[in-house]
Amino acid sequence: LRGTGLMRIGSTTGITASGATGQIQTTTRSFSTTGRYSYESRSSQVTGDGIPSTIGALIVRDTATTLTLSKTIRVTDSLRFNYGKLILSTFDLNTSTVKNYKDTNYVVTNSTGALKIRNVANTDVVFPVGPSTSAYNPVTLNNIGTPDTFAVKVATGAPTGVAVSPRLDSAINRNWTIVEDVAGGSSVTVTPQWIASDANAQFLSTYCAVIH
Repeated sequence: LRGTGLMRIGSTTGITASGATGQIQTTTRSFSTTGRYSYESRSSQVTGDGIPSTIGALIVRDTATTLTLSKTIRVTDSLRFNYGKLILSTFDLNTSTVKNYKDTNYVVTNSTGALKIRNVANTDVVFPVGPSTSAYNPVTLNNIGTPDTFAVKVATGAPTGVAVSPRLDSAINRNWTIVEDVAGGSSVTVTPQWIASDANAQFLSTYCAVIH
């Protein structure tokens, strides 16, 4: 695969590092670091650990359920959704932008992996994340300080330290981890999103605050 060529991948095991299994099974393989890799199975897929660590675009196209990362990937152009969800597991996905996301097509931060978006500056940047395949809790960042890369993940549960009533009953049952790449220099407005069923019983939207 050369240049910005497109590879459409149907195998559920993706591109494996071993030549004996997976989508491509030739002994010698050369995958472009600027190419576009489109996962298009009707069943759940993994990227496979044979995909380059740097690629041009990652496309979740016809995966009816999920695509799971097998390694950390840096995307020079974009992460693009058509159908399905991208599960990070313990790996990071670093990209310049995310396209075509919505409440059914988003990044699942179900473990230690985070969605990283580069060059977050003085414009709204949506991190379309959710803690599971059935929960969508994006967060929007706007940075009037020095542009930076931010890593975001969301988990189920109230923030650390909010573990007993009445504070626990009054909390949203979500917590977001937001980390800048270069410490200092950022001045960020953070807008988290949840739905009514994410709130614990005594939460009041008219009388609440963000805990950091």
